[in-house]
Parts: sequence; structure tokens; C-alpha cells
Amino acid sequence: MGNPADMFRRDKKGKPCALATLIGAGTLVDGNLTYSGGIHIDGTVLGDLAPENPDEPSQVWIGEKGIVKGSVRGTDVIVHGSVDGDIFALQRVTIGAKARVAGDVCYSELAVDGCNSVMGRFIPNRLLEESVGELENERSSNKSVKRYQDMVQMLRRPRV
Repeated sequence: MGNPADMFRRDKKGKPCALATLIGAGTLVDGNLTYSGGIHIDGTVLGDLAPENPDEPSQVWIGEKGIVKGSVRGTDVIVHGSVDGDIFALQRVTIGAKARVAGDVCYSELAVDGCNSVMGRFIPNRLLEESVGELENERSSNKSVKRYQDMVQMLRRPRV
């Protein structure tokens, strides 16, 4: 699996996203969590993960023992553990061989390594953008429609 810090994407100046937050094994975070740069999770997060500043490069790395029960958002998302919620990456999603995902996966680039468990849909960001008009014309309070409208709003932010 290698050093997670080595896998972090580089920003416009060629610098890797700094690993600013580590949730170690045995640690439980109960509630939504915002982060800067990079976050590595080997513990459990019961809540949504989102970058503090969505306009800056960010990366989420969920280790093999990491568990997130909530949505995960970032520029790049790497999953080797478990996510019970939607994954939304402005750029790349990587799903490791032992990963378990129960939710939709939105991405611009996708890498899937070997056998894994994904119970949800793979949705390329470009299709999400194309569907925006249809979703916004819906006058339903349908939870699924609202969720995708929120995702599309994140796509409309300037990209780094």
C-alpha cells in the first residue's frame, strides 16, 4: 500500500497536498469533520467529511481499517477501508481491492483495484453536470434529487 503521503496529488505549483490530519486506529470522531489539505483515516468517523476550502486541493485517504459513516468529499479520494455514504471527488477516486463502499461514487477519473464491494452507482462528474438542468427543474422534495443538486453545486466551484 505504501506511504499515504506519497500518493497525495500535487497542486498547481507541484507541491503535494500536505497530510494535515490523521485519525488513528482506535479513534472515534462522532460528527461532521472539515479538513485542510490531506486527511488519513485509520479510525472511525461517524459523520460527513468535507474540505474546509473546496477551492484548494484536498485528499482523503481511508486506510484498510478506516471507517466513514457519512459522505466523503475532496479533490481526490482513496478508499482502502469502508465508506457508508456517497463519495464525491472533483478529480480522482481510487477504490482499493479490500474497500467496501455503500453509496454512489462521483468522479472525473476512476481507478478500481481488483475485487471489492461497491453497493451504489458510479457517476462520472460530466454526466452529473449534464443532468443539472433536469434535476433543477424537479419540483420534488425527493431526498435523492436534493443530494445530487448539492453535488452539482460543488462541481460548479472553480477547479484547481
